[in-house]
Amino acid sequence: MFVWDRATLRNLAIRFPRVVENAMLIGYDYLGWYVAAHVALVSHTARERLAGVLTCLAQGIGEKVAGGFEFEATNEELAGAANVTAFTASRFVERLAK
Repeated sequence: MFVWDRATLRNLAIRFPRVVENAMLIGYDYLGWYVAAHVALVSHTARERLAGVLTCLAQGIGEKVAGGFEFEATNEELAGAANVTAFTASRFVERLAK
């Protein structure tokens, strides 16, 4: 791992202001993701969070097929994205398939 000291970073920022702008934009994106995840955790049920993940994936990477959308994702991936257990994700997806 490479670590820069504060003076080196300041000099880099002075020479290349775009570095600071990019760092701020990245930080802003992470903060937005954190706030959205926190709001979802405190205001949505596990089922609602998982439904939101499935909807986003269907719209983003899904292929339209007869009766809906199709895409590849494991229960573990879905669970991680919705902050639920893999068992909960499996049970929910199984119910949707019926």
